[in-house]
Amino acid sequence: MNFYISYFAQFRNMTPKQICFSTAVWDPKWFHDFRDQSYKFVKDNKIYGLRATCFNPRNHECHGMPCQHEPKSCNFLHCYKEQLESLNFSDVTNALMISANEIAKELKIEDPDVVLLVHETPDNPCSERHAIIKWFDDNWLPIKEWKK
Repeated sequence: MNFYISYFAQFRNMTPKQICFSTAVWDPKWFHDFRDQSYKFVKDNKIYGLRATCFNPRNHECHGMPCQHEPKSCNFLHCYKEQLESLNFSDVTNALMISANEIAKELKIEDPDVVLLVHETPDNPCSERHAIIKWFDDNWLPIKEWKK
Protein backbone atom coordinates (compact mmCIF):
# COMPACT_ATOMS: atom_id res chain seq x y z
CA MET A 1 0.00 0.00 0.00
CA ASN A 2 1.31 3.44 -0.93
CA PHE A 3 0.95 6.55 1.19
CA TYR A 4 0.51 9.97 -0.40
CA ILE A 5 -0.23 13.50 0.65
CA SER A 6 -2.28 15.99 -1.34
CA TYR A 7 -4.74 18.83 -0.90
CA PHE A 8 -8.50 18.95 -1.05
CA ALA A 9 -8.67 20.67 -4.45
CA GLN A 10 -6.91 17.66 -6.01
CA PHE A 11 -9.64 15.29 -4.88
CA ARG A 12 -11.58 15.85 -8.08
CA ASN A 13 -8.68 14.30 -10.02
CA MET A 14 -8.47 11.12 -7.98
CA THR A 15 -9.86 7.70 -8.77
CA PRO A 16 -11.61 5.34 -6.35
CA LYS A 17 -8.21 3.65 -5.81
CA GLN A 18 -7.14 6.68 -3.75
CA ILE A 19 -8.73 6.36 -0.32
CA CYS A 20 -8.62 9.88 1.11
CA PHE A 21 -8.38 10.93 4.74
CA SER A 22 -8.79 14.49 5.94
CA THR A 23 -6.10 15.70 8.33
CA ALA A 24 -7.94 18.98 8.88
CA VAL A 25 -9.96 20.10 11.86
CA TRP A 26 -12.39 21.81 9.48
CA ASP A 27 -12.56 20.02 6.16
CA PRO A 28 -14.67 21.25 3.24
CA LYS A 29 -18.40 20.69 3.67
CA TRP A 30 -18.59 18.65 0.46
CA PHE A 31 -16.05 16.23 1.94
CA HIS A 32 -18.35 15.04 4.71
CA ASP A 33 -21.76 15.59 3.14
CA PHE A 34 -22.73 18.08 5.88
CA ARG A 35 -22.66 15.31 8.51
CA ASP A 36 -20.79 14.85 11.79
CA GLN A 37 -17.12 13.99 12.12
CA SER A 38 -17.64 10.21 12.24
CA TYR A 39 -19.79 9.96 9.11
CA LYS A 40 -18.39 8.07 6.11
CA PHE A 41 -19.88 9.15 2.81
CA VAL A 42 -19.51 7.35 -0.52
CA LYS A 43 -20.61 8.96 -3.78
CA ASP A 44 -20.07 7.79 -7.34
CA ASN A 45 -17.65 5.11 -6.14
CA LYS A 46 -15.44 7.81 -4.57
CA ILE A 47 -14.85 8.17 -0.88
CA TYR A 48 -15.79 11.37 0.87
CA GLY A 49 -15.63 12.09 4.54
CA LEU A 50 -12.99 9.72 5.89
CA ARG A 51 -10.91 11.33 8.59
CA ALA A 52 -7.60 10.72 10.28
CA THR A 53 -8.42 12.66 13.42
CA CYS A 54 -5.04 11.95 15.01
CA PHE A 55 -3.64 14.44 12.47
CA ASN A 56 -6.11 17.18 13.42
CA PRO A 57 -4.03 20.01 14.85
CA ARG A 58 -4.77 20.43 18.54
CA ASN A 59 -3.26 23.91 18.58
CA HIS A 60 -5.58 26.21 16.62
CA GLU A 61 -3.59 29.40 16.85
CA CYS A 62 -2.82 29.54 13.11
CA HIS A 63 -5.06 32.04 11.37
CA GLY A 64 -4.10 31.23 7.80
CA MET A 65 -2.66 33.47 5.18
CA PRO A 66 -1.10 35.92 5.09
CA CYS A 67 1.09 34.42 7.77
CA GLN A 68 3.00 36.66 10.14
CA HIS A 69 5.63 33.99 10.93
CA GLU A 70 8.42 32.14 9.21
CA PRO A 71 7.86 28.36 9.35
CA LYS A 72 10.93 27.88 11.59
CA SER A 73 9.57 30.31 14.19
CA CYS A 74 5.91 29.36 13.93
CA ASN A 75 4.53 28.11 17.26
CA PHE A 76 1.62 26.39 15.48
CA LEU A 77 4.00 24.28 13.35
CA HIS A 78 6.25 23.60 16.35
CA CYS A 79 3.27 22.32 18.37
CA TYR A 80 2.06 20.27 15.41
CA LYS A 81 5.46 18.59 15.06
CA GLU A 82 5.36 17.70 18.78
CA GLN A 83 1.83 16.35 18.34
CA LEU A 84 2.98 14.04 15.56
CA GLU A 85 5.98 12.89 17.57
CA SER A 86 3.62 11.85 20.38
CA LEU A 87 1.78 9.45 18.06
CA ASN A 88 2.67 5.80 17.63
CA PHE A 89 3.61 5.62 13.96
CA SER A 90 2.80 1.91 13.57
CA ASP A 91 -0.60 2.29 15.21
CA VAL A 92 -1.51 5.24 12.98
CA THR A 93 -0.37 3.67 9.71
CA ASN A 94 -1.98 0.33 10.58
CA ALA A 95 -5.29 2.03 11.34
CA LEU A 96 -5.14 3.91 8.04
CA MET A 97 -4.34 0.73 6.12
CA ILE A 98 -7.16 -1.20 7.82
CA SER A 99 -9.68 1.54 7.02
CA ALA A 100 -8.45 1.84 3.43
CA ASN A 101 -8.62 -1.93 2.92
CA GLU A 102 -12.16 -2.08 4.34
CA ILE A 103 -13.31 0.64 1.93
CA ALA A 104 -11.46 -0.97 -0.97
CA LYS A 105 -13.15 -4.28 -0.22
CA GLU A 106 -16.59 -2.62 -0.18
CA LEU A 107 -15.85 -0.96 -3.53
CA LYS A 108 -14.10 -4.02 -5.00
CA ILE A 109 -10.83 -2.12 -5.47
CA GLU A 110 -7.46 -3.85 -5.29
CA ASP A 111 -4.31 -2.32 -3.82
CA PRO A 112 -5.71 1.01 -2.61
CA ASP A 113 -3.59 4.07 -1.87
CA VAL A 114 -3.88 6.07 1.34
CA VAL A 115 -3.98 9.80 0.60
CA LEU A 116 -3.79 12.30 3.47
CA LEU A 117 -5.46 15.58 2.56
CA VAL A 118 -4.49 19.03 3.80
CA HIS A 119 -5.78 22.44 2.76
CA GLU A 120 -2.49 23.92 1.55
CA THR A 121 -0.77 23.35 -1.78
CA PRO A 122 2.76 21.88 -1.85
CA ASP A 123 4.34 25.29 -2.48
CA ASN A 124 3.01 26.77 0.76
CA PRO A 125 5.90 26.65 3.27
CA CYS A 126 3.54 27.35 6.18
CA SER A 127 1.63 24.08 6.17
CA GLU A 128 1.38 21.08 8.40
CA ARG A 129 1.94 18.96 5.28
CA HIS A 130 5.70 19.46 5.71
CA ALA A 131 5.57 18.16 9.29
CA ILE A 132 3.55 15.14 8.13
CA ILE A 133 6.05 14.39 5.35
CA LYS A 134 8.96 14.67 7.80
CA TRP A 135 7.18 12.45 10.35
CA PHE A 136 6.75 9.74 7.71
CA ASP A 137 10.37 10.12 6.56
CA ASP A 138 11.63 9.96 10.15
CA ASN A 139 9.77 6.65 10.49
CA TRP A 140 11.28 5.19 7.33
CA LEU A 141 8.13 5.29 5.24
CA PRO A 142 8.43 7.98 2.60
CA ILE A 143 5.17 9.69 1.72
CA LYS A 144 4.98 11.22 -1.74
CA GLU A 145 2.95 14.05 -3.18
CA TRP A 146 0.02 12.54 -5.06
CA LYS A 147 0.05 13.52 -8.72
CA LYS A 148 -2.61 12.94 -11.34
